[in-house]
Amino acid sequence: MSVLEYIPVSIISLLVAVVIWYLCLGWEPWPFGRRWAVKHHHAGSARRLLEEDPFAIPVDVRPATSFRRRRLPNAINAPFDLASGRLDGAALEHLDRTTPILVYCDGGFRSRRALDAVMELEFRSVHHLRQGILVWAVLGHPTESGSERLTGQDEAGMSDE
Repeated sequence: MSVLEYIPVSIISLLVAVVIWYLCLGWEPWPFGRRWAVKHHHAGSARRLLEEDPFAIPVDVRPATSFRRRRLPNAINAPFDLASGRLDGAALEHLDRTTPILVYCDGGFRSRRALDAVMELEFRSVHHLRQGILVWAVLGHPTESGSERLTGQDEAGMSDE
């Protein structure tokens, strides 16, 4: 038998290994952009991140109405528009770029799409909540609701009001 007969089996084995790795470990299979620098978390590890790092800030990329209805404690709203691919980064301008942020949405799709836009803002420690606030809440992790959080300018007392 020649070496060429083993190549198809090797390639299939490699592809199977990549799929298993992706499904089990949550590895990002496509090396596009800077998303490789993002750390992906399930609800339990995301909660530990927020509890262990007092400076970590949850960033909700859902529309303001969803944010008001339910959000992670101490979250900032920076809506991401799926149609245009634009992130309203005004709420994030006041943050130090070394501040760890945890990006999330309802189920993970919107926040995953928003990661490139967040990375363009040059944050050095970006984390992503897989499966979003829906799974977070089902697992009994804390949430809050009510009026929107103040933006960075309002917090600094520079509001126009």
